[in-house]
Amino acid sequence: MERFLKKVIREKIKFGVDFLDFIFSGGVVKGSSLLLSSEISTYPECLFIPFVTTGLKENENIILINFSRPPEDVLRLIVHHLEENGLNYLEDALKENCFFLMDCYRDYSFEEVTESDQNFIIKMAASAYDPNKLFKVILSIIKRKSSSSFRIVFDNLSTFSLSLGDKVLYKFFRKLLSELKYNDVTGLFLAYKDAHEIMFLNTLYYLTDIVIETSRTEDVAQNIVYNAKVLKYIGQEKLNPDAFLAKYEINEKYKAISIDWPNFIFNAQKEKSV
Repeated sequence: MERFLKKVIREKIKFGVDFLDFIFSGGVVKGSSLLLSSEISTYPECLFIPFVTTGLKENENIILINFSRPPEDVLRLIVHHLEENGLNYLEDALKENCFFLMDCYRDYSFEEVTESDQNFIIKMAASAYDPNKLFKVILSIIKRKSSSSFRIVFDNLSTFSLSLGDKVLYKFFRKLLSELKYNDVTGLFLAYKDAHEIMFLNTLYYLTDIVIETSRTEDVAQNIVYNAKVLKYIGQEKLNPDAFLAKYEINEKYKAISIDWPNFIFNAQKEKSV
């Protein structure tokens, strides 16, 4: 009965990006699954790094599954974003054993494994491309701290699918989503649109609760403009495509770490006031 009531009265958590938290009326429902569907070179880090750092600020457990870059670069992204916002929660999270970086980028099988104080880095090596082993490791972390709140970021599904194929990825993804939903874990999954067939992308859209798309265009002066749009939000039956669109800029010092939403396009708010 307690579990049933917990599911009915759903808690919200902040995403960490003002524009998105506005659309989601203060945050996403805990246990939601979010798909970040990105074009190449649109710096999706602008969205998932604030999602991670906000979780750290809220004392949540973080699982970051990394296929995209060296682990030291992942940590640099997080630290730079925290420093830029005057926050310093990563050190506390490491002391409390609340941050887990599953490194699927580096092939440790060809390296000499030595003792390190970086025990929060889980070295997956060849096991990274075994969906069953990857699933078991993720689940073991969640079960070990079953009474705690979790956020999981998967960066990225497209690289993971290279050696598996979309069919195997679909089975893994569906199984993982089911387990995360059962355990009230909020998941953010990155996929690059150009790496998949439209039919498969539509399947991912269908399985997830929220779909955010990033793209890039050129303005009349041929400057690159980055756009973020919410394509699907389970709390809204019909989405006005103009209402949930915003432009963002890249901070040149930190590349994609800092995010700025200079011109919110809140047509939905305007329509309500008319």
